[in-house]
Amino acid sequence: MQFVPSSYLDKQLHPEERIYRIWFVVFSVRLWRYWICCDKMYTLSENFVTLNCYLSAEINAHCFVLAILELSDRPEDFKPWHISSQPAESYFRSARSVSSSGSTKVNFTARECFVTRFARVDAHIALTAKGAKYGLNFLRFTRVFEDTRNHPGFAMPGIEQINKTIM
Repeated sequence: MQFVPSSYLDKQLHPEERIYRIWFVVFSVRLWRYWICCDKMYTLSENFVTLNCYLSAEINAHCFVLAILELSDRPEDFKPWHISSQPAESYFRSARSVSSSGSTKVNFTARECFVTRFARVDAHIALTAKGAKYGLNFLRFTRVFEDTRNHPGFAMPGIEQINKTIM
């Protein structure tokens, strides 16, 4: 199952290699599931991955192909390492922490977030990330700002090449 995270997170992989890896896992898991279903000695509940894990691999593989096809004319925008819940969780963790120092209120409404917090969160993230890039150390921030505007991207495969890679 290590092929699934690497197909999303490894920034050096060409889109065709990403497709190959994720679909390799999908076909392997399908074969494994079929084998368990054919043998009465084993059960899916005891000898197979969870249903969430199985369906996640299937859904991610299909969505990955759709993302490549959608971004075929904009390869520089294809950044699968950003497709996860971690950026959103980090962003809302920052939104909870930008209250004033005297305030103990960490919960907020959607309206309050749009009106007051999002601009402050954006400014906070940009300042700490860019500061780290230039040698300013912030105690709670360790990642260097990734400027992806100039990301070269890879040549995106067409539908025929995607089909060939999957087959």
